[in-house]
This record gives sequence, structure tokens and C-alpha cells, in this order.
Amino acid sequence: MRLDKVILDNFKSFATRTELDLGDPDPTDNRNVILVGGMNGSGKTSILEAINACLYGAEADFVFARMNRSNFRRGRGDVELGLDLTLDNDAKLSIRRRWSLEDIGSRDPRSLRPELRVTFNGSLVIGPNGEADWSELVDLVIPEGVSQFFFFDGEKIQELAADTDPGGRLRESMESVLGIQLYRTLATDLESLISRTRRAGARTGSSQVLEAQAQVQRATEDADALRSEKNRTEEEVAALAQEKETREVELRRSFGAGAELLAQRDELVKQRSHLEVELGAANEGVIEAAKESLPFVSLQSQLGALKVRMHGERRLVEWQAAVRVGRERVAQIASRLINPSTPCCKRTPDAALVDTFAERLAIALDEEIALRPHGVPDEILLGLSAEQQTTLDGQIEELLAKTTGRLRLLIERRTKALTALRIAELQLQRLSVSETGERQLNALLQDITNINQNLGRKREQLREIELRVEEVEKSLREAQKKLRAAEAELVTARETQQRIAIAERTRMAVLEFVDTMRHSRATTLQEKCLEMYRRLSSWGENIREIKIDPDTYYVTLVGSHGEEIPKAELAAGEKEIYAISLLWGLAQTAQRKLPIVIDTPLARLDSLHRDNIVKKYLPTAGHQVIVLSTDTEVDAEYYAVLEPSVAKAVHLVFDKTLERTVVNTGYFWRS
Repeated sequence: MRLDKVILDNFKSFATRTELDLGDPDPTDNRNVILVGGMNGSGKTSILEAINACLYGAEADFVFARMNRSNFRRGRGDVELGLDLTLDNDAKLSIRRRWSLEDIGSRDPRSLRPELRVTFNGSLVIGPNGEADWSELVDLVIPEGVSQFFFFDGEKIQELAADTDPGGRLRESMESVLGIQLYRTLATDLESLISRTRRAGARTGSSQVLEAQAQVQRATEDADALRSEKNRTEEEVAALAQEKETREVELRRSFGAGAELLAQRDELVKQRSHLEVELGAANEGVIEAAKESLPFVSLQSQLGALKVRMHGERRLVEWQAAVRVGRERVAQIASRLINPSTPCCKRTPDAALVDTFAERLAIALDEEIALRPHGVPDEILLGLSAEQQTTLDGQIEELLAKTTGRLRLLIERRTKALTALRIAELQLQRLSVSETGERQLNALLQDITNINQNLGRKREQLREIELRVEEVEKSLREAQKKLRAAEAELVTARETQQRIAIAERTRMAVLEFVDTMRHSRATTLQEKCLEMYRRLSSWGENIREIKIDPDTYYVTLVGSHGEEIPKAELAAGEKEIYAISLLWGLAQTAQRKLPIVIDTPLARLDSLHRDNIVKKYLPTAGHQVIVLSTDTEVDAEYYAVLEPSVAKAVHLVFDKTLERTVVNTGYFWRS
């Protein structure tokens, strides 16, 4: 992986948006060192802080304290940081973080609102609210515990020389760098998976399957028994139906076509009695209704004539009104036609002429409308108004319907009863037989009656059996369904046990591999650390061995006589050399190929150790080594030594007039 660009805006001395290009102009020339020079206060440490803040986020207090004070006084309350990376597969990853004060007048860091955007090959993959997603993704790129071994301040790395490791954080971080933590996590995840699978797995065993099989067996036996009973009952029903058919054939053979009627003779006798009662009741009803309706029935013709007279007089009144209006209109027309103002008249006509003309018009009118309509009476006798005629007409209709309707229904009822009674009597007359035939008929009819009763009972039994068969078959289906479920759960349980066994074997294999890997990596790491320590330290020949415990990663320095040398007794410069050697060994042993960012790498070192760092460490520290240095660390002499490995050099300059840091190409005196 390579760092391509760092962006800082309103962050400490970077008052305006500044893009620091860290890309290698020619990746094929094997130059691996990027020199970033700057005096104290120009922003070198800000770059290291910006890289870590971009990758892992930052607390609001941290960001607020680093907001450019001049801009804040002018009313600007936001900070933006950015980082562009090229991954090992040449994919491009861009991270942008922004913090904004909701209230610029507030000096409370808690009012800062963070925002994150991450793009992969130009496509947005994590939006403003995706911090949790990014935390998972960044662990795949550069775990936070790993970064301290690759992005570090030379003046602070002496902490690695401590003899204690509170909380095991250093051990965990070293295992992450060495690729061991990944396998430990895999083993832990497998253990969690096994535990969850055991808790959530199917608990069905063979006993549950056997119980379900027994339920199916019992339900099957019950169903078979009921089906057999159903078959026997169906056979009995068929036998009774056949016996009934035999008796009915004998009845028809002995009594001819009237056999069916003979079989119904008792019913016909009952029916005749009922019809006689019905006819008597109908007769009584007709008599009573006739008494009530007789006066109105006798007046029915007179009431009809009254209705005709009323309708005729209404038409007479309407015709007389039409004639009267017509004659008035004739007089008006005659008067207008002979008026002197009329164009056809040049003089005033005399009265006789007017009368003659009017008479002729009246005659013409009578020929059209004055003829008396057919059926209209000569005179008006009743003299009823139209409203009175309508009321009287409705009353007559209602009276006739009320008084005669009941009588009509009763007569219809009597007619039906009489007709049915005559039919029943005719049928009974046809059924008269001799005394011997009567006994034979009664015997056959009794047999048929008994058979019908037995047949009815058997059919009812059959219906009950069919219902029980349905219930048992339903129970059988449910039992079979439970059996299939139990068998499926048993298969699942066995498969789960197999998966658990495989997972357990895998977990043990991983732990075994981790143990082997720890010893192997610890051996390689101690060899690499010793190699670099001897190359860098003026006191390196006094160290015979560096031992690293594969379980705790505790580092022991062994002197030339086999004695343990406490790291706390090392001088400050020797501690830094030891820490750099450990970091170099980690980088060489690590599974991750990450860039190295070093701030103030030479500040506490004497000239001999500086020479060794510049000549023997920086050119080999990694595939991309970004050195943040003052002019007194990598000076002109050391620049000349490093120049064959320098891919790019930039110079940070704080402009007091503009109150901000600017980036120039070149390293101090060298453009």
C-alpha cells in the first residue's frame, strides 16, 4: 500500500486547503524515500496527526484544539482532512473527513458534527453516517493497533522499550502486525460459532423420531380398522337395498302398475282425511266471506256505472271549455282581420260584415273541434270537481278490492282442496283388493317398511363411520407430518453435529497453527531485530541475542556473557535505536506491506547513530518511507547520503504574513 496524498484545511497552521502530494513520480526507479522538510511549527506533526485522524477518526476535543485560531476568530468553524491511498491491488481508496461547528459562537467542542465520505475507485462506498461500516473496513486495510508500528514519532517510540505491557495491548498489536491476530480472531469466531450452533441447533434425537413413528403406526391402524368397518357397512347397505328391490318387484308383480300406489295407500288415506278437513274449512270461509261481501258484489255494476258517469262528465267539461276558448279566439281573429289597419283592408267594415265573417269562422271551427266526442253525456248531473272525482274513484277501487279479494282467495283455496280430494279418492278406488290380497299386500308393505328402517339406520351408521374415517385420516396426516419434521430435524441435528465437529477440529488446527506461527514469527522477528540493532547501535556487539517470548512477546536483551540487560537501563538514544530495530524487524516480518511515516527521526540521536539511521535504516525501512524532518536532522550532508533513495522532496514553510503553511517543491536548499 502507498500514501498518495494528504489534504489539510483549517487544521493547525494549514489555514487554507493544502494538498500534499506524496506520490512517487517514477515507481520503477526503486526510490522509496519521501522527504518532507520543515522548521518547527511548520506543520510536520500535523501531517502525521491528519493521517491518523483520517483513518481512525478523532475526538471532538482533539479536532477543536487544532482548528486554526485565526480562521476561528474570523468566523470559520470547520475542519477538513483527506487521505488518498493506493492499495496492493492498485485500487484507489479516498477518505474525506469534515467536522463543522453547529454554532460558530460556541466554544464547546461537543457542538462539532463529524462527516465521513469514502470512495473506492471513484465510487462512493461509505456515506456521511457510515462510521461503523468504515471501522470494519479500515481493520482490513490498516488496523489501528498496527499503525503505531508504521506511523510514529521518533521521539516517542522509546515507549516500546518499556519492560511492561499494560493490558497486553502491545502483544495484541504485534500479533496483528505479524498476521497472528487474524488467526486468533478466526479461532475465537469459530468458538462463538460452535457455541451459537449448539444453542440454536436442532435437539431432536432418535427417541423423538421413534415416538413420531409410533403415533403414525397407531393412526394407521385406526384408519385401517375404520376403513374395514366402512366397507362392511357399505356391503350391508347394498344388501338391504337389494332386498328392498326384491320386495318391490314382488309387489309390482302381484299388484300390477298400482303397486306403488298400494305401498302408499295408508298415506293416501291420511291425505284424503286431511283434504276433507281442508275442504270443510274452505267452505265455511267462503260462506262467511260471502255474507260480508254480498252487498258490495250486488252493487258492483252500479259502482262501475258511477265510475263511467264521472269519467264522462269530466270529458264533457273539458270539451265545453275547449269550444268556449275556440270561439273566443275566432272572434278575436275576425276583429283583427277586418281592422282598417290591416294591409288587406282599405276601409272600415260595417257590423254586419263582421258578424258574417265571425259566423263563418265559427262554423269552420265547429267542423274541427265543436263536434261532441263519443261517449260524452248530454248534461252534467254529478257536478263533481276533478279532485272530488279522483278521490271518489280511489275509494270505490279500494272498497271493491278489500271486500272481494278475501272471497276470491277462499274460493281458490276451496277449488284446490276439492280437486286434490277427488284425485286421492280416485287413487284409493283403484287400490281396492280382496281380503287375501289385503293380507299379502300388508305383509309386503311391512317387509318394505322394516327394510327401509334398517336401511336408514345403516346409512346413518355409514355417515358416522365416514366422519370418523376423515378425522382419523386427518390425525394420520398430522402424525406423518410430525414424523417428517422429526426426521428432518434429526438429519439437521446430525449435520449440525458434523459441522460442530468440523468447526472444532478446524479451531484446534487454527490454534495449533497459531502456536506454530507464533514460534516461527517470534524466531524471525528476533533475528531481524538483532540484525538491525547491530547495524544501527554503536553498542550492538555487546548484545549477543534478542529473545522474544512467543506467548507474551516480551523482549529480552541478552548480553555478550549471557546476562539479561534491562531495557530501562539503556540510554535514551539506545532506547530509540532498539525501538527502531524492533519496528524494522516487525516491518520485515509482517504480512502487511505498509508505508512508513517517521516524524523527527534523528532528534535525540548522536552523530554516530544518526549516520547509521540515515545510511542503514531509512533506505531499507519499507517500500515507501515518508520522513518528516527539520533542517538539523536531515541536513545537507545527510540529504546527499539519502539522495539516491529520495523519490520526492517538499518543503513546508510557515508564511507569517499570510498566517498559514505553504508547500514548496524541493527540500530546503534543494529545489
